Amino acid sequence: MLYESMLDTVLWARDQYLEVRGQMLPDFCRLYIAGVCDTEMYQQRCAFWDNVYGFRMSCMKSAVMSEVEIAVVDSTKVITEPFLIKVRLCHISSRRSVIVRVDFSVVLVKWHGVFFFLQCFDTVG
Repeated sequence: MLYESMLDTVLWARDQYLEVRGQMLPDFCRLYIAGVCDTEMYQQRCAFWDNVYGFRMSCMKSAVMSEVEIAVVDSTKVITEPFLIKVRLCHISSRRSVIVRVDFSVVLVKWHGVFFFLQCFDTVG
């Protein structure tokens, strides 16, 4: 919902179609960021470019690393405590509040290098 701008679309639909006393469920979500150490994913996405059928294409790494990828991440690969970025109350959030900029820090719980950052949300209260 975040990467594909679906949250903005959901809030637009709320403003257009939800009656004044209507309810939006779930009515809140929490946004998190966490560090991930997944050497297999790193090999597939980054180290792969060091030798592509005998050609060194490492110049592609920076482009690949800046792309957002939607993926299922094994919870055992998350090596930091999740950092709460924002609590969003969906029934009162404005469409302009979809963009979030925040300084964050994460605490390692396993002694490994962070290869990627995971952004996720939950709606469980």
